[in-house]
Amino acid sequence: MLTGIGFTMALFISDLAFGAEHLNSVKLGVLCASAISAALGLLMLAWLSSARPGDPVPVAQP
Repeated sequence: MLTGIGFTMALFISDLAFGAEHLNSVKLGVLCASAISAALGLLMLAWLSSARPGDPVPVAQP
C-alpha cells in the first residue's frame, strides 16, 4: 500500500518538476527504483522469515 502511494506521488511530482523533454527518463527512473525496492523488500522478507538453526519447530495443535 505505501509503495503504491510513493510510486504515484513520485510520478505526480516529476510531472510538475520536469519538462516534457525529460519526463520519459524520469518515469523510467521511478519505475526502475520501484522495481528494485520491491525486489529488495521480497529478499529481506524471505531472509527474515526463513527458519534458523536452533529455532523451535512449530507443532500443529489439534
